Amino acid sequence: MTDDYEIPAGEAGLEPGTYLATLTALKPFTLYETTQGWTRERPDDGIVEAYNKIAWHFATDDGDTIESSTSTSRSERSTLYAWATGLGLPAAVVLDRSKPIPAALLIGREGMITVVLDKNGYSKVASVVPAPKAKPQPTGFAGVPPTPSAEALPDELPFK
Repeated sequence: MTDDYEIPAGEAGLEPGTYLATLTALKPFTLYETTQGWTRERPDDGIVEAYNKIAWHFATDDGDTIESSTSTSRSERSTLYAWATGLGLPAAVVLDRSKPIPAALLIGREGMITVVLDKNGYSKVASVVPAPKAKPQPTGFAGVPPTPSAEALPDELPFK
């Protein structure tokens, strides 16, 4: 090893907080519990259990990205249900287990994500709720703002 080698900086991830984010991808994977620990790679031996998961990829308006995962469970108490309905997918679609949910129904949808740190200090998505609807700006007659202009205000106050 040379003296000019530097250990690369670790990725801090998103700071804890709430962000407006867009779902950019859904990717299925299997997580294996083995006698040696957890892995995404299928081991040759020592499998204790295999769990089907979905990686949810979000991008914030600032261009930051975060990935978190859920199980494939579609019950009302599941994280998948909470996140899908938080992105605006109707509950009936999520709960209808007789039909798959195409990723295209979710990708591109916006929601408010809450980011927290897990027990190891890594960022993860804790919740997804609907994005706020834009507030309509109040307008007066024919689209004129209701606030009077500076010329319309009196020079003197009506009280002393």
